[in-house]
Parts: sequence; structure tokens; C-alpha cells
Amino acid sequence: MAKARRLEVRYSGPFHLSVAAIGITMAVVTGIWMLAHREAAIGAGGASDGRILWVALCAAALLYYAALSILKLRNRAPQFVVDRDGLWVGVGRDVLIPWSSIEWIRMRGIRPTLQIGVGPESFMRLRVSMWNLDDQLTSIPGGGAAFAIRGGGLDVPMRELADAIAAWKPALARR
Repeated sequence: MAKARRLEVRYSGPFHLSVAAIGITMAVVTGIWMLAHREAAIGAGGASDGRILWVALCAAALLYYAALSILKLRNRAPQFVVDRDGLWVGVGRDVLIPWSSIEWIRMRGIRPTLQIGVGPESFMRLRVSMWNLDDQLTSIPGGGAAFAIRGGGLDVPMRELADAIAAWKPALARR
């Protein structure tokens, strides 16, 4: 069993820098494509067929996620902290889940997510949604009072976070 130690998880700088760069580059390329094909689209009834509008919406989504990545890149505060008090969840929530409220943990998925079963009072304070696409937390369909932490964009692998939690509360065997 690993020694219990404080673990702080932050947003990953290289990950969010690359997401922002790719998003901005793709939005610029999309804008150039729209300008180059503007005449042909207007001549062929482009305003009515919706292709230009669809491409513009895609470019707007790319810029939204690029801006979100830039904000996360600038945020160097811990987003998850494991210590003697329990698991502190940041990511816009600022909720401490005490060790007594954590019932189980397990790793799932190809891109590993850490699933955590908690008491109902802790789950309600987390305000977890299945539809939030730009957040690290998600609910688990059919999982009751449980949530998952998505590891993409964090500077610590989910397996290391699970090991840190298990070190503080050895009774939490990963399933």
C-alpha cells in the first residue's frame, strides 16, 4: 500500500495549449474556406441551403473550446485535492467530500475515468450534469449517487488519483 500523501491535480498546460492552437487554426482555415466559397454558395442559393451557416456554427464552436482552453491554461489553481480531509473538488464547485461520504471508487473506460460513489448529500452539492461537455465531472447513468472524473486535460493520470484516494482510505478497493 502506498503512503498517504497530499495530491493536487491541476489543468494540464500542454494539453490545453494544443487544444487552443488546434481550435484557433481550424477556425481560421474554416473562415478562409468560407471566404473562398462565398461567391459560389451565394450563386447556388447558399443562404437558403444552410451549408454556410453550418460551417459558421462549427467555427464558432471551435473558437468557444479554444477560448475555454485558454482560460483553463491560465488557471493554475488545484482542481482536485486529496488529503487528510477527503477529496476536494474544484472545477467551479469548491466542494469537499469527506472520507466518510466516499463509498467506492473504480476505473472505467478506454480513456480512463475515475468513478466515485458518494453519499446523496455530497452528490447534490456537486451539481453534476450528464450534458456538461466542457467540464471534468459527469454523472454515471444508472449509477445513483456517483460521478466520474474525466482525466483528459488534467496533469495527473486518473490511476494516480485513484491510488492517492486508496492510500488515504484503504477500504476503498478499486473494482
